[in-house]
This record gives sequence, structure tokens and C-alpha cells, in this order.
Amino acid sequence: MQSPPASRLPPPASRLPPPASRAGVGVGVGRSGGAGWCGVLHCVNNYNHWEKSVMQLKSILHTATVTVGLALACALPAQAAGTWETTLKGRDVNRNAVAATDASAVYLYDTALNVTWLRDANANGKMNWNTATNWAANLTTGTGSKAVDDWRLPTMAASEVTAGCNWTTNCGYNPDPSTSEMASLFYTTLGNKGYPDAGYGLTNTGSFQNMQSYYYWLGTEYAPGPANAWHFGTYNGGQNANRKGDQLYALAVRPGDVLAAVPEPETYMMLLLGLGAVGALSRRRARALGASAL
Repeated sequence: MQSPPASRLPPPASRLPPPASRAGVGVGVGRSGGAGWCGVLHCVNNYNHWEKSVMQLKSILHTATVTVGLALACALPAQAAGTWETTLKGRDVNRNAVAATDASAVYLYDTALNVTWLRDANANGKMNWNTATNWAANLTTGTGSKAVDDWRLPTMAASEVTAGCNWTTNCGYNPDPSTSEMASLFYTTLGNKGYPDAGYGLTNTGSFQNMQSYYYWLGTEYAPGPANAWHFGTYNGGQNANRKGDQLYALAVRPGDVLAAVPEPETYMMLLLGLGAVGALSRRRARALGASAL
């Protein structure tokens, strides 16, 4: 922290009030004449000077305290919410591992759910449910051997597919995070809170980009009413069913990790042994052909 300007530093010791033995307190006070009154005035002046110095010192200490507090608030990183810093792994468009917050990250592998999220949480704007499911199913990212084309919308847990809203674990505010992939992402991974908890809503998006504080479609129809489909509300942490014709956002997800496969050491060993065997066989055959020619 930088030092305050010199003009605001405490006065030097020579300007502070002298000790009581040197202050002239009581010297000539009982006397008549100018000397006595001079002593009184000297005490008053010293007292006024001392009081002014104390006020200046208090002001300096207050300013210094505020400055230090602000400096610490700016220097210390914000307390991260949820598990995203350890459970979301970045992957670039070529399916290589990168930092989840790196500009080149296109995918986020969720180690807790064993799925890969598209990092852009608003890649196609608002859509009705049929358009959203078709968009995800036909989405292709990357090119050639690095292309990824098995995208879908987040779903409800298998145990909830045929269930309706029970207003306890799978529906309403603060649903059980295990009931859907979006609920798990919102509450567990990103550490957000649902209504009516203090500070509810989309306060943390982790390393996602363009995540909206609104409603997101789930890829699961609402069994009691097929004209509806499940959705998750990132603005309040609620989960419920909506009419399929409503315009909501969509976040693409796929199973597993998109990380490019890296051959195991055993694979390399088998490959080398195979090449060695082929080479030895070729040399043996060459020698045999040479001997027969003689």
C-alpha cells in the first residue's frame, strides 16, 4: 500500500505537546502580574495545539484504515462458489485440454456428471421446445476428425422421466440437484441459491459464457401433459413444466468427455512390437529369397 502524502503524516515529535514536567502547568498560576497570565496562556496554547494534533492523528488513522480495507478487498480474489473450479475442465475446438477460463475453451467437461457442456450458454437464442431439441440434435462443433455431433438438451434423471411435479424434490424452488442435469449444474457445480434464500438467482456462472438469468429447456417431456416439457429457471432456481410453444433458452450437452483420445503406453508398446515383428519377418524373407537365388 502506498504511503499517504507527507502533508497528512502525523506531526513530528518536536511538535507534539511537551511532557507535563515541561508544560509549565501551574507555573505562576497563583501569581499576580503578567508572568502568571503568560503561564496560563502558554498552557492553553499547548492544550489547543495538542487537541488539534490528536484530531489530525485520528483523521489520518481513519483514512489509513479505510485505504487498507479497500486495498485488501481489491487484492483478495472473490470467494468462489460451488465446485466449478475443480469439476469443470476446459477443452478447445480441437478437443485438447485447456484451462476452463481460457479464451480457447469451447467445451466444459463436467467430471461430476461425466458430461460435456457447450461453453456458450446462449448459442442460438430463445426457441420453443421442438426447435431447441432439433437444434441440439443437429448441432456439430469442430471439423473433420475433431467434430462433435452428439449434442442434446439436459435431461431429467431417469427416475423422474415418468413423474409429474411433486412440489417437493423435483419441482418448484430448490429442487433436489440430483433430479436433473441443470439442477446439478446450477446448485452443486456453480453454487447458486434458489428462491427464497438470501442472494438467490444466477450469481455465479463459473467459466460459462453468455449464461442467461431466465428459463432453460430440458430435453424431457412432461409425462402427465405431453404438450409441456420440463424447464429450469436460472433466475430463481426453480424447476417446472412449460408449454412447448414458449420461447426459452437452450444449453447443449453431450455424454462423456470430448478430450482427444491419447494412446496408453501399452498401446504404443504393442505397436512397436508389431512393427518389430513385421521388420524381422521381412528381413528373414529377404534372406530366404537371396539364398534360393544362389
